[in-house]
Amino acid sequence: MRFFAVLMFLSALLLLCGGCGKHYKVINGIRYEVLSPEEENEMKSMARVTLSKSKALSAKERELIKTIQPELKIRYSGDRTGDASVSWKLPTRTVSLFMRGAFFDPSSQWMMKIRDKQPEYLDLRPRFFKK
Repeated sequence: MRFFAVLMFLSALLLLCGGCGKHYKVINGIRYEVLSPEEENEMKSMARVTLSKSKALSAKERELIKTIQPELKIRYSGDRTGDASVSWKLPTRTVSLFMRGAFFDPSSQWMMKIRDKQPEYLDLRPRFFKK
């Protein structure tokens, strides 16, 4: 009898869990399968490897990218699909890699964008004109 109770409990847990191991997020009433935290870390690592080979960056910048933690932003448009950006804020510029489409698909490609930081400027307007 106890065996059947344990079996029923495990069956109910399995049914409730559904896709244990898969992560879901509801966006605008639609349920999408999203990347796990481990897969997000893997995406950051892939971006890091891609930038480590880039000739658009100096050797010092490539070293900084290895040590600085990047910012990851993902916007889902389907199951494990959407737009992703991985960005590093370096002392003189911001380096970002963008991906669109199915994540971890062998045909997906990264696009790089480098933005130089704008110099700070003095705001000499009278105080009542400032926001």
